[in-house]
Amino acid sequence: LELDKNSKTLLYKKINYNDSASLIFEVEQLTNGILYGYFPSKTNKKVDILLNGESIIDITDQNSFHYNIVELGNHKNKKQKIEIRLLEDSINLNDYMFYTLDLDKFDNAIKLLRQNDELKILEYKNDYIKANINVNNNSTLYTSIPYNNNFKILIDNKEVKGEKLFNALLALNLDKGNHEIVIKYIPKDLYCGTILSIIGIISFAIIYKKDKKYSKRS
Repeated sequence: LELDKNSKTLLYKKINYNDSASLIFEVEQLTNGILYGYFPSKTNKKVDILLNGESIIDITDQNSFHYNIVELGNHKNKKQKIEIRLLEDSINLNDYMFYTLDLDKFDNAIKLLRQNDELKILEYKNDYIKANINVNNNSTLYTSIPYNNNFKILIDNKEVKGEKLFNALLALNLDKGNHEIVIKYIPKDLYCGTILSIIGIISFAIIYKKDKKYSKRS
């Protein structure tokens, strides 16, 4: 294990190239819901990911997994063994995180979003989302998109900087009124994953109303 000075990430390297090597995590899920693992990386190297000894990704496609979010199932009050098996000599990881999605709260938020009909997706691709939204007050738009500096974000054709929510997800500050939002992922290296489609377009956003006016960002 060492620090990669070029990418400023942790570099895990095999001691012997001919031997097998893995990163192993033990996670105990304490709350009900779907467990997810988040393994962000700036490099695209082949790995296999196993849950309790069973492979859960397609290793036949080199680009099938880009070290982002992987679903691990619902296993309340049980310990899970997650293994990232190296298929090359090394792997870079920016960080790792495990969290649980409360489906009841998620479904309620989606129902509220649909009822209010505030957000409309106009265009959607793996690296691009265009949406229209109407908000009644100065608000923060929460998304399920992992925060990344490679996003170009336009609100009403004006480029803005996104906020980091819960130290992980992308959020946008919005003034009262109707807005057109464009979020585009622009890779700055060879890595180009499907970062906008990790959880699914249905979970794109919920609205949180703020009592105090936020500071505008340009």
